[in-house]
Amino acid sequence: MITSELLEMSYDQLVNYYLKKYGKVKYDFFHTPTCVSVQKKNSRTKEGLEIHHIDEDKYHNLSSKAYALKAPFECQKAERLVYVNVLEHLLLHIKICEEENERRIIKGQQASYTNIGEIFLSFRINDYFSKKSFAN
Repeated sequence: MITSELLEMSYDQLVNYYLKKYGKVKYDFFHTPTCVSVQKKNSRTKEGLEIHHIDEDKYHNLSSKAYALKAPFECQKAERLVYVNVLEHLLLHIKICEEENERRIIKGQQASYTNIGEIFLSFRINDYFSKKSFAN
């Protein structure tokens, strides 16, 4: 459940909240630095949970091999991962966008109104409630 208290938290506060709520991830996301295969032992999909890369506030789309290879492999380590449900995952990406925009505005740069994580997760959430896919 997303509460007003959670909406007021910063990205880092939310990450810490979810780490306490669901516990730590035990294994790295990818098996090796070549990012060929995902560690299936981390799966908690039966509980409605998925993994968020904590460092996605610095590097985008870290669950994708193409983007993961551009970032330090430390971003794939278990201690840089957190379990969340899909709505909590969306909230984390909204916070990333909000905090990135604050930094951009301070620097006199144009704000961005969305990020790839928000778009991808929004399509997935819409797909849950529709007979038509929004991702295509």
